[in-house]
Amino acid sequence: MTLLAEHSGDYVATCVSVFVGALVTFLVAKWQLKKSGRELRTVSTQLVTQSRELHFTFEKGTKAIGAQTKMIELSNQQLLQQLDTFKQEAGTMLTKLDTAVELVRTESREGLENLGEFSRRLGEQIVNIEESTRKLLNDFPDIFNKAEKLVRESTRRLWVMNFTPCFGRIHAYNADYIRTFAKGTVSDNDLRSHHRTLTARVAEFVSMLTTKSETIEDFRMATVHPDDFGHVFVDPVLAKMEGLLFGDNKEHLRDSLCSDERECVNAIQRRLANGASGKRQGIVFLDKVPLQMFIGAGDETEQCVVFFLGTDNIQVQNAVKGFSTAYPQLVGLFKSVFESTIAHHQRKVDANSSRSGVGR
Repeated sequence: MTLLAEHSGDYVATCVSVFVGALVTFLVAKWQLKKSGRELRTVSTQLVTQSRELHFTFEKGTKAIGAQTKMIELSNQQLLQQLDTFKQEAGTMLTKLDTAVELVRTESREGLENLGEFSRRLGEQIVNIEESTRKLLNDFPDIFNKAEKLVRESTRRLWVMNFTPCFGRIHAYNADYIRTFAKGTVSDNDLRSHHRTLTARVAEFVSMLTTKSETIEDFRMATVHPDDFGHVFVDPVLAKMEGLLFGDNKEHLRDSLCSDERECVNAIQRRLANGASGKRQGIVFLDKVPLQMFIGAGDETEQCVVFFLGTDNIQVQNAVKGFSTAYPQLVGLFKSVFESTIAHHQRKVDANSSRSGVGR
């Protein structure tokens, strides 16, 4: 019994020890499980927070992309509207140009029976022509600069219709024009120096034109006869220069201009006689100049300078208006005007010759 009692006490002690160990293990495991649960909840909370941040960032990016897309669509719409506006304006401009060209062509086909009316109606179209060329010439200095450049660049063709081959000679005595060419304020004391400079430019222009009359095969000139030059051109211009004449009295200047005109015409006539044959024609002397023009063709382009001062308005018109263009349709139009004017003049000469038996 004593032995049984001893073994029973050991068994109880062992059971208690096992129970306590299991309890401790359970408590430790429970504590670890709670700790892991807290860590898991912390990680879960962090994941939820990050997920919300990612969702917010995604929504923000989506909105930004949507806004940029709308801006791009709006820009595209504005660009398309601007292109449509440009097409409409271009169409309107070409329509106006075609209207002006058709009007002038119709006038030309009618044979220039009334040169004054033709010149007036042609002048009315200058607004449409300006829209087409954007090279409006507002007065003689602008016209001279463009004509000088055209003559210099012409190598294949040069047609001239004006009052004088000594182009610009009389205007070198206009004090206002001298100041304009000088491009700045010019005192009365400096006028003489700038007058000499302008006179030298005019002399160079006349020399260049004279040389071109021989070297360019398709050279044509229609101008005023030297016998008529004084009363047709010089007198009306000098009358309008009252108070602007520089450096000479009118009588002396008139004689000098008429003498220079005759010498220049004779020099060009001699050059034409010495030049190549073929399309070359002599100078045609007009009794009326409807308007003035230079038409020139270089190696690649053809252009013209036109200004609306003729026999019918030279006495009343002060500021000279004109334009320059290389637009082929307009250049072709004024070539037709040039040829029609000469043809009309020749018909009158032939008619007068048949009646009188003589002609100039």
